[in-house]
Amino acid sequence: VTTWSPGPNEAAKGWVNGEELVPPTSGRGESTHQESFTVRLHEGANLVLVKLTNLGGDWQLYVSLDDLERELTLISE
Repeated sequence: VTTWSPGPNEAAKGWVNGEELVPPTSGRGESTHQESFTVRLHEGANLVLVKLTNLGGDWQLYVSLDDLERELTLISE
């Protein structure tokens, strides 16, 4: 179990292993830890998917996963 904290600007939705965790948002500035969700990860690969909708200009996304025991490896594609 970990805590996932996204911080997108503009509009976003997010899922971890197919479970929707980020309710749809719209038109806000990016910053760290805007929201916080408890996430149950399983052994092996876990899929984190974020859909961003750009309402104009640049887009930004902050994502934080708490990993106090330093067990996670992050791979972005």
